[in-house]
Amino acid sequence: MRPWLRAAVGLFLVQASARALLGTDPHVAALAGAEVLFAVAYAWPRAPRWADAGLLGVMAVAVGAHALGGELAYVPVAAALAILALWRPRAVRAADGEDARALRVFQLRGGGDFPHLFHLRVARQYLLQLPLGEAIERFAADLRRFARAKGVPQKYHHTITVAFLLLMRARLAGAPAGERFDAFLARNPDLASSGCLKAFYSEAALASELARRDFLFPDRLASAPSP
Repeated sequence: MRPWLRAAVGLFLVQASARALLGTDPHVAALAGAEVLFAVAYAWPRAPRWADAGLLGVMAVAVGAHALGGELAYVPVAAALAILALWRPRAVRAADGEDARALRVFQLRGGGDFPHLFHLRVARQYLLQLPLGEAIERFAADLRRFARAKGVPQKYHHTITVAFLLLMRARLAGAPAGERFDAFLARNPDLASSGCLKAFYSEAALASELARRDFLFPDRLASAPSP
């Protein structure tokens, strides 16, 4: 939904600025030209990050110019609010070649298989670069999108996804600075198996429709010793 809304905002601003481009005031025409340039880039599905800041800057200049004339610029104000609401989230990137390849496949920027170890590589990057809550939200949303794109939306399992992320986050807490994925996996070989969650969940719990749809707390946690 977000890409479509961004495209709608960008194309609307292109249309709104087209008439000003043909005006006689060179300052207004220059501002309209900048607005068209940034709006076209903003509407592109893979818009560069500077498009958001550039278009917001143009809207700020337009609002200021109208304010000097004692006017309220409704369209630039509304557009600025829309740009802020649809601001692109920080991109998750990878310096390591294999991590970058896994990210490209996961983010639908390249083809190829996506085995369990690629899941781990990508999840690790999300957890290293984003706050925990944002990492869970964005990874889960991107994994749903990936599953839909591959024609298997039913394979997404919310409890498994969130539980793996929480388990990996706990293992990353004591990681040495600059640790690479291979070293991380050597410290945590159990994560290489998709069945490692069986230590925390019964098969019945993970097989339930509720676990697939919502997050369930582990049902195999050891009870605390009696005082």
